Amino acid sequence: MSDFRTAFRTLRGHPAFSAVVILTMAVGVAANTAIFSVYDRLVLHPVTIPDPSSLVAIWFNNPQRNVQTPSSSVPRYEEVRAEVHAFSLVGLSAFDSFLLAATRAGTRPTSTPTTSANRVSSSPPW
Repeated sequence: MSDFRTAFRTLRGHPAFSAVVILTMAVGVAANTAIFSVYDRLVLHPVTIPDPSSLVAIWFNNPQRNVQTPSSSVPRYEEVRAEVHAFSLVGLSAFDSFLLAATRAGTRPTSTPTTSANRVSSSPPW
């Protein structure tokens, strides 16, 4: 018990050092929690899909630019969703992005649509 009293007295006598120690420990705990959360979600408990062999990715071909890409515009996605009946469900996923538009009043963030209307879940709806 005297060790704790000595440590507390030492930390109380040096407030700047104490603040650095406490901040360092807080950042370490937060980083450890964040890394473990990602590891837990990706490795220990990954998203399970009932039949993963049935998943396909749709790639689009742009002959003018000689490019094949999995990305699509929202109108093109809507067209594929409406016209392609070979799949039971067509979904769109994208990275979050935003564009800052300059106006006379200043800059304002404008968002772009990046998700589909389909709800994708790893568990059955029943």
